[in-house]
Amino acid sequence: MRRWAMLLMAAACARAETAAFRVSSDLVLVNATVRDAAGRPVTGLTQDRFQLFEGRRSQRIAFFTEEETPVSLMLVADVSRSMRGKLDVCARAAADLVRTVLPGDEFALVTFAGRPRLEVAWTEDGAVVTAALSRAQAAGTTAMFDALLLGAQYVRHARNARRVVLVVSDGGDNHSRYGRREARRRLEESGLELYGVGLEESPLLEDLCEHAAGRYVTVDDTSKLPDAISRISREIRSRYVLGYRPARLDGAGRFHRVEVQVAVPHGFERVSVSWRQRWREPE
Repeated sequence: MRRWAMLLMAAACARAETAAFRVSSDLVLVNATVRDAAGRPVTGLTQDRFQLFEGRRSQRIAFFTEEETPVSLMLVADVSRSMRGKLDVCARAAADLVRTVLPGDEFALVTFAGRPRLEVAWTEDGAVVTAALSRAQAAGTTAMFDALLLGAQYVRHARNARRVVLVVSDGGDNHSRYGRREARRRLEESGLELYGVGLEESPLLEDLCEHAAGRYVTVDDTSKLPDAISRISREIRSRYVLGYRPARLDGAGRFHRVEVQVAVPHGFERVSVSWRQRWREPE
C-alpha cells in the first residue's frame, strides 16, 4: 500500500486556521488521503471512520476536517537529453495542471539537466510556468537529486501551508552532487509533499516519493502523461486533516512515528490510506 501525506507541526507556524477552526500550537496536524481500489480519492468520510496512533498508542482525534485549501505547487521538470521529443507533451500537461486552481494557489518552476535552475519564482499566473516550460530545450545530463533539493529549499518561501512538489522525469540521476540518501533525508524533513510522474520506471524517484509524503506514477506512453497529472491534481485537492495532542513535546528535535487507519466504508471493497509516517519536533 502506497502511503503519502503531510505532517505539519502547528508550533512551526504558530497556528493554523481551517474555515471556522483555530488550531492551538500544541496540536499536530496529520494530512491523509484515502483511495478506493482503483486509486481514486474517497471523499465524504466522517471522523468515526478514522483511527490515529503515535507509536502503538491510540490518540484521541482532537481536530478533523475534509478541506480544500490553497496550494503552493512547484513543478520540477526534467529537460535533459533523454527528454527530447517529450517536452511539448509535458508543457501541455502542465497547462492542464495549473488551469484548475483555487484562490490563493501559487506556482513555481525548476528545470534540470546537468544542474537545476529556478525558471519561475512563485506566481499566481500558472500560464507563466507553462510558457517557460514550452521554451525549454532538452540537452545534457540528469541531476534530479540536486533539482529536488533546490525545490525543497525554495519551497520554504512559499506562502501557503500546503506545499507540493511535482517532478516529471524519464530516468534516474547521473550528475547530482547529492546522493539518494541525503536527498531522501532532506525531503522527508522538509514538510512538503513530493509527487512523481515517470515516463520510464524510476525506482529512485518512487523511493523518494514514498519517503517524502507523496506518490509515484509511471506512464508507458507520453500520451498518457496528461491523464496521470490530472489524477495527481485531483489527489492534491482531496485530503483529510486529523489533529492530535502528543503526550510530550520537549523541543529536542526527536521524531514521532504515526499511523492512520480507516474503516472500509459501505459500498467499497477496500480502501487505502496514505500519510507521512513520522514528523520531527522543531528544536
